Formats: sequence, C-alpha cells, structure tokens
Amino acid sequence: FFSIINHGISESILQNFDEAMRQFFALPEEVKLGLARTNDNSRGYSNNEFTKQTRDIKEIFDYGHTLREDLAPNANENRVLDGFNQLPREDDLPGFATVIKEYYKA
Repeated sequence: FFSIINHGISESILQNFDEAMRQFFALPEEVKLGLARTNDNSRGYSNNEFTKQTRDIKEIFDYGHTLREDLAPNANENRVLDGFNQLPREDDLPGFATVIKEYYKA
C-alpha cells in the first residue's frame, strides 16, 4: 500500500468518496451483481478475482473516463477500449454517481 500526499484533492471530496464506496459495498449482492464486469466490459463490480489460481477475498468497483458526459454511460460514444461505466440506479444508491464523478474529475 501507499499514500499520496499534496495531491490537492479536498478533504470533503475524499470523505464523500470514502462514504459512497462504503455504501456501495454494503448494497445487497444482487444489486452489485447487476453491475458485474463482463468479457466485453471491464468496468463495474467484481467479486471474482484470482491470484495464482486462488480466488481472492475482495470486491472491486472499476470506473473510468467518460468521453461524453451529456450521453448515457453505455452510449456508443462512451464505449472505450476497456468498456463503459456502470453505476447503481439512483434509487438504489442516491447521490453515488455525483460523488464518483466529482472524485474522478478531481
């Protein structure tokens, strides 16, 4: 592990991101699996990682850049080499998308 200092990201953005991620991983498994990464899209949720052919006990949420914020994440214009962003529905996790986007832009 490592820690980056003097990065310029405000403490409030970091705290909001930390809380949002804790809320995400506390969601019911079926909600998270609805955002599962696939062979065609490496962004989203995974609980199925392996190291040296042994399953890791961890969960992952991958998020990346979006070319066109004015379009849906899965719009053709937002599909890049590693896929497109998948986010929980607003009624499943209110405010999550806003917090994640704010953190990513920071």
